[in-house]
Parts: sequence; structure tokens; C-alpha cells
Amino acid sequence: MTSLPPADAVDLPDVTCPHCAYSVERSRVALGENLCDRCRRTFEACCFQPPARPVRVQALDEAGPGATACAQHHGNLATGHCARCGVFICAVCRIEADRKGYCPTCFERLSDEDALDSARRRYTDYGSLGALFAVLGLLAWIFGLALGPAAVHYSLKGLGQREALGETGTRVALWGWLFLGVFDFLAGAGFLFALLR
Repeated sequence: MTSLPPADAVDLPDVTCPHCAYSVERSRVALGENLCDRCRRTFEACCFQPPARPVRVQALDEAGPGATACAQHHGNLATGHCARCGVFICAVCRIEADRKGYCPTCFERLSDEDALDSARRRYTDYGSLGALFAVLGLLAWIFGLALGPAAVHYSLKGLGQREALGETGTRVALWGWLFLGVFDFLAGAGFLFALLR
């Protein structure tokens, strides 16, 4: 079992399960597939070291007349602008994400808001939402007309999400939640029909 490097060796974020957000001890996480102690689902851990990017920074005074300075580094020539705020940035400041260039401030802000797909740390687990609506529809079958279709919708989205992530172990459960959502809808419709008769 190859474990992740210690926290003081590399600047690593806390390791959390992507399914239930349970904080896992870094010493118990191995490179590759891991099993969450809380939700018993698997997740993969990897340590990515990006290659060093050769950056050639041209000085502003070398560029000639009409050149624009970087907003952060006034002596550097601006090579573009931030895709979010429009401020001029040099090659040192430019952070590539989702095929766009951002200044460090905007990149950090968009990362914190989970607005960048490539920097996303959380995601909505549609399969769990399908299970929640299916169970609620079973417990409160009077509201099955609303809860049943919601369970079916989120179970179908969960199936697509699991397929995109390459997870196959939980697909049977999602089909169960989907059929339970159909049952919830039919039970709610039957109850409403009995009331109106």
C-alpha cells in the first residue's frame, strides 16, 4: 500500500470522501482506490505534481511604446487579460483553467465558489437525492405525486453520473430507487383518485 506523502512534505488539502464529505485520516489513505469508513463507497486518491511551466517574462521597457503593464507586476509586459475581471496579466500571473486565463485573485474566488470544473472539490450526488425522495415518498405516500417523479428524475441523473465516473457497484441500488419512485407516484395517484371518487 503506497500512502500519500505526509502533510508537511507537500502542501496537500484535507482528504475527504467525495460522496459523503467525511474527513479521512491522511495516514489511512493510499494512492489508488480507497474505501470510505462512513458511507462504504470507494473513491480514488492520487497525488498530482504538475510539470514546471517554463515562463518567459518580458520586461515592459523591452516591449516598446504602447505596451501595457501587468496590474500586479508593474515591470512586466501584460500578455493578456483575466477572463473574469479583465485586468491585464503577465505570464507569471496567468492561471489556465477550463481553457481560459485568470488572474490569481479571480482563480481563487472561482475555485472557492466551485465555478471552475477543473478545480471543483464538491459535486451533487444525484443518486443520494433519488434515494432520499424515494424513501420520503414511501413514508409520506400522500405526497407521492410530487416525490415519486423527483425520485425517478434524480435516480436517472445518478445513473448517468455513476456511468460518467465509472462506478458500477451502486447502479443496482439506483434502479431500485427509480422503481420505488414509480411506486410512490402510483400510490399517490391511487390515493388522490380514491379521495376524489
